[in-house]
Amino acid sequence: MLFMGAHLFLSLLILYHILIPTSIGEKSLDLQLEIADSPAERTQGLSDRVSLPDDSGMLFIFDEPGYYSFWMKNMNFPLDIIWLDENWRVVWIDENILPETYPALFNPPSPIKFVLEINTGKARELELRLGERVSLPATIPELDSGQ
Repeated sequence: MLFMGAHLFLSLLILYHILIPTSIGEKSLDLQLEIADSPAERTQGLSDRVSLPDDSGMLFIFDEPGYYSFWMKNMNFPLDIIWLDENWRVVWIDENILPETYPALFNPPSPIKFVLEINTGKARELELRLGERVSLPATIPELDSGQ
């Protein structure tokens, strides 16, 4: 049963090319993203995993924009959390969130519709800035982003 679960997890990962256009050019990152778009998937998130491969992340998709809280319950590695509004603009970045911060809650300063969790250091590597728009390919079936 465990083997089948691991196989299912791997089959849900899809490579996406993420672009961040800026005034000085585009920055990009290729990530294997797992989509969390149901209440159960969003609740589980990356909890109970030993690690996150360097080129991977999780994209949380909410039905409506709102103020959603995240925590590091049962996490085993630090994360960068990128909060995105319904137009894919970066509204906040929490960097290097450690598992030891649990039970602290992390919240965006304004309503969001998407959250991207990536390995610590990736947000800095991309030089993400507040207000920048993140572009994901329109081929993500769960999205109706109007990009």
